[in-house]
Amino acid sequence: TYKVKNATVPEEELEKKYQNMSMISLEKYANQGDAMAQFYLGYKYAQIQDYRSAVVWYRKAAYNDLVRAQLWLAWCYYNGKGVDRDTHGAREWLKEAASKGSTDAKEYLRTWFK
Repeated sequence: TYKVKNATVPEEELEKKYQNMSMISLEKYANQGDAMAQFYLGYKYAQIQDYRSAVVWYRKAAYNDLVRAQLWLAWCYYNGKGVDRDTHGAREWLKEAASKGSTDAKEYLRTWFK
């Protein structure tokens, strides 16, 4: 679930909405602090291989406690996409996501950092 203006909405419902938004619309919501919009804006930048911009938005969403953004930001750090390769930074973001119960983060910690 995802909290929107004091209401809790299933993430799946919001995903459809955000996936179909233009980058301009996403940026409007992202600049207002909407973590899901920040993530999807980063994701759209990553799709066009503008990883520097993707990292900016993933980081904002990650600091807003969006676990999927923490995972993607860790991936960027680990692979040096949009930032210098930083395995320490990748590990820290994975730990943060794992602390929120992300099984993906736990798996990446096991496989990336044997």
